[in-house]
Amino acid sequence: MTTYISDFVINLIITLVTAVLTLITGALVPAIRYWLFYKTNKYEFEYDSDFKSCRWDIQWENQHLMVEVQKVHADHLEKVKIVSNSIEPGYFIELMPVSQDFVVPKKSLVHVKLDSIVKTKSIDGIDEYLIYLIIRRRKW
Repeated sequence: MTTYISDFVINLIITLVTAVLTLITGALVPAIRYWLFYKTNKYEFEYDSDFKSCRWDIQWENQHLMVEVQKVHADHLEKVKIVSNSIEPGYFIELMPVSQDFVVPKKSLVHVKLDSIVKTKSIDGIDEYLIYLIIRRRKW
């Protein structure tokens, strides 16, 4: 009888240690942490160099996000304004480079990252851009 109890206690300790190690590993490895704690979505936008500026409105998961950009370059966005749920004055970024880091606007549940920019030149000589933004929010 005592061997059954001691086996049970040993199995319980092994299970608890495994759970704690899994939790620590998940918290330390960014890819696992993002998968566990964040919900993400990727958006593609178009921009032509003959635009003076542009604005994109995104409705996602009960969040309204307005991204306004003055100028697009091959590796960054210039004079970016991010407004979440119409709460002014919003969050202003002078230069938003292509990066692996998310921008976390103040008073916003949504984080934004400029994932990539693809530049092409049309026959007319106009630079055309495809801008890829990744938006994330906490799951809980």
